[in-house]
Amino acid sequence: MSREQYEALNLVRKLRNEAAHERFEFRFQDKGVTALIQKLGTYEFAKISNIFRLPQDGEIPDMKRDFITWGLALFVDLEQTNADWIERLLEKRKQNRQFTGEFTTKDMPKLS
Repeated sequence: MSREQYEALNLVRKLRNEAAHERFEFRFQDKGVTALIQKLGTYEFAKISNIFRLPQDGEIPDMKRDFITWGLALFVDLEQTNADWIERLLEKRKQNRQFTGEFTTKDMPKLS
């Protein structure tokens, strides 16, 4: 997992906590919520969010649409990271015919 992915997941966690613990109504238009969502859009993975086509007819508020598309982009980015990690582990297994079937923390990718 990259540092960017880690930070983005922390932003999603903060938004989730905000929604879950709001005493009144959770609103995507609130300044604190808007700031967290806009920060998600600054990450590299957000550039692929245009592949997700959500209606732009005003039915979904802009901040909510941004949160959904950037969240989906983060999910796709994490899925690719996981696929790459699994591929590297399988390649390592091929190279080491005496592989025991167990991985250690040394096999895990570092935060970049």
